[in-house]
Amino acid sequence: RPLAAVGDDGLDVYETTASAPARLDACLANAFPERSRGEWAAAVAAECVRVNDVVVKRKSAKVAPGDDVRVVEGAWAAEPLGCEPEDLPIDVLVDDEHFLVANKAVGMVTHPAPGSRNGTLANAVAALCAGDVEGAAASRPGIVHRLDKETSGAIVVA
Repeated sequence: RPLAAVGDDGLDVYETTASAPARLDACLANAFPERSRGEWAAAVAAECVRVNDVVVKRKSAKVAPGDDVRVVEGAWAAEPLGCEPEDLPIDVLVDDEHFLVANKAVGMVTHPAPGSRNGTLANAVAALCAGDVEGAAASRPGIVHRLDKETSGAIVVA
Protein backbone atom coordinates (compact mmCIF):
# COMPACT_ATOMS: atom_id res chain seq x y z
CA ARG A 1 0.00 0.00 0.00
CA PRO A 2 1.38 3.44 -0.82
CA LEU A 3 2.46 5.96 1.77
CA ALA A 4 -0.57 7.86 3.04
CA ALA A 5 -0.30 11.03 5.11
CA VAL A 6 -1.67 14.54 5.38
CA GLY A 7 0.63 17.10 3.80
CA ASP A 8 1.37 20.63 5.01
CA ASP A 9 -1.23 21.89 2.54
CA GLY A 10 -3.97 19.84 4.25
CA LEU A 11 -4.30 17.45 1.32
CA ASP A 12 -4.10 13.68 1.64
CA VAL A 13 -0.78 12.53 0.14
CA TYR A 14 -0.12 9.22 -1.61
CA GLU A 15 3.19 8.21 -3.13
CA THR A 16 2.62 5.93 -6.10
CA THR A 17 4.18 2.50 -5.97
CA ALA A 18 3.55 1.57 -9.59
CA SER A 19 6.52 -0.23 -11.14
CA ALA A 20 5.86 1.42 -14.51
CA PRO A 21 3.77 4.35 -15.74
CA ALA A 22 0.08 3.63 -15.15
CA ARG A 23 -3.28 5.37 -15.54
CA LEU A 24 -4.03 7.59 -12.56
CA ASP A 25 -7.53 6.19 -11.90
CA ALA A 26 -6.33 2.58 -12.16
CA CYS A 27 -3.30 3.23 -9.95
CA LEU A 28 -5.42 4.80 -7.21
CA ALA A 29 -8.15 2.14 -7.44
CA ASN A 30 -5.56 -0.62 -7.13
CA ALA A 31 -3.88 1.07 -4.18
CA PHE A 32 -7.13 1.94 -2.41
CA PRO A 33 -9.76 -0.72 -3.28
CA GLU A 34 -12.29 0.79 -0.86
CA ARG A 35 -12.98 3.25 -3.70
CA SER A 36 -13.90 2.05 -7.19
CA ARG A 37 -12.03 3.11 -10.30
CA GLY A 38 -15.14 5.09 -11.26
CA GLU A 39 -15.05 6.98 -7.95
CA TRP A 40 -11.40 7.86 -8.53
CA ALA A 41 -12.23 8.97 -12.08
CA ALA A 42 -14.99 11.22 -10.68
CA ALA A 43 -12.55 12.72 -8.15
CA VAL A 44 -10.13 13.48 -11.00
CA ALA A 45 -12.94 15.01 -13.11
CA ALA A 46 -13.89 17.20 -10.14
CA GLU A 47 -10.25 18.42 -10.08
CA CYS A 48 -9.69 16.96 -6.61
CA VAL A 49 -6.43 15.16 -7.48
CA ARG A 50 -2.97 16.68 -7.99
CA VAL A 51 0.12 14.92 -9.31
CA ASN A 52 3.45 16.56 -8.54
CA ASP A 53 1.60 19.75 -7.55
CA VAL A 54 -0.39 19.98 -10.81
CA VAL A 55 -4.19 19.54 -10.86
CA VAL A 56 -4.96 16.56 -13.09
CA LYS A 57 -8.05 16.77 -15.29
CA ARG A 58 -7.84 13.43 -17.11
CA LYS A 59 -8.40 10.08 -15.44
CA SER A 60 -6.14 8.53 -18.07
CA ALA A 61 -3.17 10.71 -17.07
CA LYS A 62 -0.06 8.61 -16.52
CA VAL A 63 1.67 8.48 -13.15
CA ALA A 64 5.18 7.16 -12.68
CA PRO A 65 6.89 5.46 -9.75
CA GLY A 66 7.51 7.94 -6.94
CA ASP A 67 5.05 10.57 -8.20
CA ASP A 68 3.50 12.71 -5.45
CA VAL A 69 -0.28 12.26 -5.66
CA ARG A 70 -2.50 14.47 -3.51
CA VAL A 71 -6.26 14.19 -3.02
CA VAL A 72 -8.39 17.06 -1.72
CA GLU A 73 -9.78 16.20 1.69
CA GLY A 74 -13.53 15.69 1.46
CA ALA A 75 -13.36 14.91 -2.28
CA TRP A 76 -15.95 12.19 -1.80
CA ALA A 77 -19.62 13.04 -2.06
CA ALA A 78 -20.50 9.97 -0.04
CA GLU A 79 -18.90 7.10 1.78
CA PRO A 80 -17.97 4.05 -0.28
CA LEU A 81 -20.90 1.86 -1.20
CA GLY A 82 -21.31 -1.30 0.79
CA CYS A 83 -22.79 -4.54 -0.40
CA GLU A 84 -25.47 -5.42 2.10
CA PRO A 85 -26.91 -8.94 1.83
CA GLU A 86 -30.49 -8.88 0.49
CA ASP A 87 -32.89 -11.78 0.11
CA LEU A 88 -33.69 -11.34 -3.57
CA PRO A 89 -35.08 -13.88 -6.02
CA ILE A 90 -32.36 -14.85 -8.50
CA ASP A 91 -32.14 -17.77 -10.92
CA VAL A 92 -29.33 -19.96 -9.57
CA LEU A 93 -28.10 -22.40 -12.22
CA VAL A 94 -25.35 -24.10 -10.18
CA ASP A 95 -24.54 -23.85 -6.49
CA ASP A 96 -21.82 -25.97 -4.93
CA GLU A 97 -19.20 -25.46 -2.23
CA HIS A 98 -16.71 -23.78 -4.60
CA PHE A 99 -18.76 -21.56 -6.90
CA LEU A 100 -22.19 -20.34 -7.86
CA VAL A 101 -23.59 -19.64 -11.32
CA ALA A 102 -26.52 -17.24 -11.49
CA ASN A 103 -28.54 -16.08 -14.46
CA LYS A 104 -28.56 -12.28 -14.18
CA ALA A 105 -31.95 -10.98 -15.23
CA VAL A 106 -32.51 -8.05 -17.59
CA GLY A 107 -32.89 -4.88 -15.50
CA MET A 108 -30.74 -6.11 -12.60
CA VAL A 109 -27.54 -4.20 -11.86
CA THR A 110 -24.56 -6.40 -10.96
CA HIS A 111 -22.82 -4.25 -8.29
CA PRO A 112 -24.11 -1.54 -5.96
CA ALA A 113 -23.51 1.92 -7.43
CA PRO A 114 -24.84 5.43 -6.92
CA GLY A 115 -28.49 5.24 -7.92
CA SER A 116 -28.55 1.44 -7.51
CA ARG A 117 -27.43 0.86 -3.95
CA ASN A 118 -29.56 -2.22 -3.44
CA GLY A 119 -31.41 -4.85 -5.42
CA THR A 120 -28.24 -5.93 -7.20
CA LEU A 121 -26.91 -9.36 -8.06
CA ALA A 122 -24.04 -8.79 -5.62
CA ASN A 123 -26.55 -8.07 -2.82
CA ALA A 124 -28.40 -11.29 -3.63
CA VAL A 125 -25.21 -13.38 -3.82
CA ALA A 126 -24.00 -11.93 -0.49
CA ALA A 127 -27.23 -13.12 1.12
CA LEU A 128 -27.13 -16.56 -0.50
CA CYS A 129 -23.52 -17.20 0.46
CA ALA A 130 -23.60 -15.45 3.84
CA GLY A 131 -20.03 -15.65 5.17
CA ASP A 132 -18.92 -18.32 2.71
CA VAL A 133 -17.72 -15.98 -0.03
CA GLU A 134 -14.50 -14.05 0.51
CA GLY A 135 -15.20 -10.43 -0.21
CA ALA A 136 -18.99 -10.71 0.15
CA ALA A 137 -18.95 -7.94 2.75
CA ALA A 138 -16.54 -5.81 0.73
CA SER A 139 -17.65 -2.63 -0.97
CA ARG A 140 -17.31 -4.36 -4.37
CA PRO A 141 -17.38 -8.15 -4.22
CA GLY A 142 -15.25 -9.73 -6.91
CA ILE A 143 -17.81 -10.42 -9.58
CA VAL A 144 -16.07 -9.85 -12.90
CA HIS A 145 -18.48 -9.48 -15.80
CA ARG A 146 -19.32 -7.69 -19.02
CA LEU A 147 -23.10 -7.65 -18.64
CA ASP A 148 -24.79 -4.28 -18.36
CA LYS A 149 -28.13 -3.68 -16.63
CA GLU A 150 -30.19 -4.44 -19.72
CA THR A 151 -28.38 -7.69 -20.59
CA SER A 152 -29.13 -11.10 -19.15
CA GLY A 153 -26.67 -13.95 -18.87
CA ALA A 154 -24.87 -16.41 -16.66
CA ILE A 155 -22.36 -15.04 -14.15
CA VAL A 156 -19.93 -17.27 -12.24
CA VAL A 157 -19.12 -16.31 -8.65
CA ALA A 158 -16.22 -18.17 -7.06
